[in-house]
Amino acid sequence: MKIFVTGATGFIGSHLIRRLVQTDHEVLCLVRPTSRVDDLEKLGVTLVLGDVTNKKSVLEGMIGCDWVMNLANVFTFWERDRDLYRRVNVQGTRNVMEAALETRVKKVIHVSTVAVWGKPDRLPITEECPVGPERFSDYAQTKYEGDLFAWDLHENRGLPLVMIHPVAVVGPGDTRYTGEYIRHLVQRRMPVTALNSSIVTFVHVRDVAEAILQAAEKRDNIGEQYIIGKHRISMRKFNALISEVSGVPLPGISLPDWLTKVNAFLLTRLADLTGKPPLWSMSMDGVRTVAEGTIADGSKAELELGIAYTPLRQAVEDEIRMPVEEVHPYKLRKYSRFKALRPVTIEPENMDSRTGQIMNISRGGLFMMTDRPLEQGMFLTARFSEGYQGRSPELKGKVLRRTDSGMAIQFTDPGVQDIPTLLTH
Repeated sequence: MKIFVTGATGFIGSHLIRRLVQTDHEVLCLVRPTSRVDDLEKLGVTLVLGDVTNKKSVLEGMIGCDWVMNLANVFTFWERDRDLYRRVNVQGTRNVMEAALETRVKKVIHVSTVAVWGKPDRLPITEECPVGPERFSDYAQTKYEGDLFAWDLHENRGLPLVMIHPVAVVGPGDTRYTGEYIRHLVQRRMPVTALNSSIVTFVHVRDVAEAILQAAEKRDNIGEQYIIGKHRISMRKFNALISEVSGVPLPGISLPDWLTKVNAFLLTRLADLTGKPPLWSMSMDGVRTVAEGTIADGSKAELELGIAYTPLRQAVEDEIRMPVEEVHPYKLRKYSRFKALRPVTIEPENMDSRTGQIMNISRGGLFMMTDRPLEQGMFLTARFSEGYQGRSPELKGKVLRRTDSGMAIQFTDPGVQDIPTLLTH
C-alpha cells in the first residue's frame, strides 16, 4: 500500500516510519519546510513539503495514496500561543480527514490519546467507556474536539476511520513531557518528587508504532478504536524504577499534592509572562493530568491486533540508554525523494526550451512530466520559476531515461542540497 503519514518527525512518528520501511508498503511523509528530516532521508522515504494547517499541501501529497496515518499534533502541556493547539489538533485534523475523503483513501489511522476520556465514571478506561465530563489540558481538549470531527465524518460521510489512543508513551528519543521528566531525574535537575500516589498507565513507543501498523493491515476494522497500553504503576514506583535503572538516587524531598499544584500555578503564570516554558516542565496542565492519573486497559489491542506489550522496565532502559536503531534503507535509495508538483523549465543544449511539471526531486535528480521528453544522455539546464529575490534557481543535468510522458534527469553538478528552500521559493 501507498501510505501518507503526518507527524513523521515526531516521537511516535519517527518510530512508526522505522517500522514501516521494514515492510513492502510505500511511505510518503508530510514534512514542514523547517522540519529536520535527516533521519527520514536516511530511511529513503518520499517527503512531501506541507503542513496539516495548509489543506492544499495535504491534498497534493495525499493524491494516489491508499492509507493515511495521521500523527500530527501539538503534544505539550504549555504553549505561549495557546491557539496553536486548536490550529493543529482541531483544524489540522479536519484538513487531513477532509483530504482523505476527497482523495478516497481506503483507510485512515488517526492517532489520538487516552487523555480524551478525562476521568470517566468507571475505571479502568476501555474503548466502550463514555468519556468523562472534562479534560485536564488544552492538549486533551483539542484532541477530543478533533476526534469528534473525525467520527462525524465517519458516521455521516463514510470516512474509513480507525482510531488509536496511546497512554503515556516511553522510549528512546522522547523530547516531550515524559522524556523530559525522566531526564530531569537522571540528570539531578529535579529537586523534589511529587504526585507519588497518582496511577499512570505506560506503553513502549515501539508498541504504539506496531499497533498503528497492525490496525492498518487488519481487515474489517473500520470504525474501531484501540487503547494502546498496559503497565499501570504509581508515580512513586515509576520514580523508583527510573532510579534503579539509572543508578541515580531520587531527591530526598517529596512535595504534597496541594503544594505541587500551587507551584505549578505560579510557574505557569511566570512562563506566561516570560514566554519561556515552566521550570521542570511543571505546568498547570501537566500537573493536573498526572494528578488525575490514567488507569487504562489496552487488552483489546492485544487480542485484536496481536500486540505483545514490552515490559515497562525495558521502555525506561531504552529511554535512559538509547539503543542504536538499525536503519532499513527503503528500496536501497541513495537519496530521499520529495514529492513536488512544481513547474520547471528545461533548456537543452542547442535546442528550444520546454516546460513541464516536477513529480519528484531528490539531491541527485528529478522526474518530470512533459509532452516533449528528451532523448537519453542529453545534457540540459533545469530552471525553477519564482526564484529567490527575482533569480531563477537552476541545476545542470542529463537525461537518465525517458518515457512517453516524461523523463528522469540526473544532476551533473553537485545537485541541490536544500530541497525545501528550493521548492518553497
